[in-house]
Amino acid sequence: MLKKNNTSHFLGILFLLFVLSDFISKAGAFYYNSLIHTSQITKGLFQLFAVGFIVKNNHFKDRFLYVGIGLLLLFHCLGLLFLDSEFSFLNNLKSNVHIINWYLFVFLLILAFRSYERTVKFDFSKTIYFLRLCFVGYFYANLIAAITGFLIDFELFSSYPYSDRFGFNGLMRNVTHASYIVIIYIIYFYYQYKQSATKRNLFHLLSALCFVFLLATKATILFLLLFFAFIVYKKNKLFFAGLLLIMGITPFILKDFLLNQLLPKYFAPLAEVYENQGMLPMLTSLRSEQFTELFLPYVSENWGFANYLFGGFDNSLRKIEFELVDLWLTFGLLGILLYLFIFFKYAFPIVWIKKHSLVLLLFFIVFLAGSFFSSVPVITVFFVFYLLSSERLLSNILANT
Repeated sequence: MLKKNNTSHFLGILFLLFVLSDFISKAGAFYYNSLIHTSQITKGLFQLFAVGFIVKNNHFKDRFLYVGIGLLLLFHCLGLLFLDSEFSFLNNLKSNVHIINWYLFVFLLILAFRSYERTVKFDFSKTIYFLRLCFVGYFYANLIAAITGFLIDFELFSSYPYSDRFGFNGLMRNVTHASYIVIIYIIYFYYQYKQSATKRNLFHLLSALCFVFLLATKATILFLLLFFAFIVYKKNKLFFAGLLLIMGITPFILKDFLLNQLLPKYFAPLAEVYENQGMLPMLTSLRSEQFTELFLPYVSENWGFANYLFGGFDNSLRKIEFELVDLWLTFGLLGILLYLFIFFKYAFPIVWIKKHSLVLLLFFIVFLAGSFFSSVPVITVFFVFYLLSSERLLSNILANT
């Protein structure tokens, strides 16, 4: 049994190692060198050790997760087996391994933590305190980097390097993932402020809200509007109804100004998409085009009845960026039901989500946008948010220490 003093900083250090490796890989991609593989190597090594640790400390309580992961892998294999593809089953399985790994990472993380919680003695208060410091510190490191990028136009901290498009994501590697991470921090800081209305917690919340304007993605702006509507709803339901009416009619009243003046001036790439493809492709960042031009033809040509149940894709089609469609491709209709059941039953329980109802707004955006369940950086931040705010989990750890 490990000593408490040797393990109280472990989770925080592991979190920092994950997010630092992401930034190093971002820098590697920016400067075109081998550091781009840092994140992949770091998380790959973690997964190898985590699998060994889970196998060694397996527990009957986790049997549903073991069976669930096994069934998801089986569904994917069946989907490839029935897929009408020019590539062989083994080639398709080999090429899809990293995508399957992304989707299953969340369950590996949960199993690793449960094994760690049961087998390693750690000082609860020190562990949570240090993990919270690392979690909040990572936010401010990103915020400072994003502000620096904005002030001196430093491309490394830009969401779109070597592009005129506005947006700064700091140390975070991918702008889509950065959107979810900023939203998670807004939710976390909101509930921190709700629990303790101090000036410090208010500053944290306002800082996270300000990050939205530096990132300037549709997902974060939409969440910001929904967040303010949520606050109004909590304060005054009658005023909330009026606000919904205003939010509903304003885009129609200001349509000409928004599309013909504001959009071309500040969001030129979006304006170009609007002019060439129309409103829906612009709002969905061309995902609707990918759905109709890539997914539907692929399904009609390559899928049989079994694929609708178990999914199946090869090198000719990787992702559509609609969350449910990508889950469908990967695991099929049966897999979607199983995946979401495991996620909301055994990974992040509905009881916890009900107590943090803003998380529902996050998932509303997730199912519009995609790349949440398959993002290791986002899942890592979301998992730490869960650890820092789960009363049931914290009480269980206290009881075991």
